[in-house]
Amino acid sequence: MKNKKRGRWTDILNLLLVIIIPFIFGTISRFIPSSENRILAYIIFFSIYITSFLIILGLLKITGTRFSEFGFSFKKLGRTILIALGFILLGFLSSLIISIFSPAVPSAVEESIEPMKIDIYYFLMQFLYSFILVALIEDMERTLIFLKAEKLFGVYGAYFFSALAFGLAHVYVGVSAMVTAFTGGLLLNLLWLIRKRNLLPVVVAHGGYDFILDWIRDSS
Repeated sequence: MKNKKRGRWTDILNLLLVIIIPFIFGTISRFIPSSENRILAYIIFFSIYITSFLIILGLLKITGTRFSEFGFSFKKLGRTILIALGFILLGFLSSLIISIFSPAVPSAVEESIEPMKIDIYYFLMQFLYSFILVALIEDMERTLIFLKAEKLFGVYGAYFFSALAFGLAHVYVGVSAMVTAFTGGLLLNLLWLIRKRNLLPVVVAHGGYDFILDWIRDSS
């Protein structure tokens, strides 16, 4: 009985760690000054997300979580990409519906960054930023919360809890972004589950959504 209670308290502590530590770092990173120059802004963002990746690796070690639990698999890659494309469309549809009721307001950082020239260099930088940094790291963070929450609340509880945490993590952007992130978290969690806990299609869908959205914004 004591071991069972001790194990439950360990699960609670691990869940708190994977929520609080990234949130603290994320809050601190908001005070790091950006730049009006898009390239310099990218460098700053890259540094922040690389640090976030190292924090995730540290949390995996501390909480006794194996990297393989994220489930990166390249089997049936064509089908994976097609399914990811479908979820990108669902993401834009949900964002459109949300924008009708709660129009998005650009953050101060978004307004301060000058539009970047649309060329091959832009696409390479945006690909790296959207897929490798933002999508990969944010999806790892959310899935880590899912894995820890699942031990306490079961798969259904973890499904909503991790999506809610993902939405609240966007509080600095505004209500519309929080709702969009929560909805996106639900869709991405669903994709992870129906693809037998494979994070690859999740990263493709998330990165593709962000890539297209940023391209549309920079082209307008």
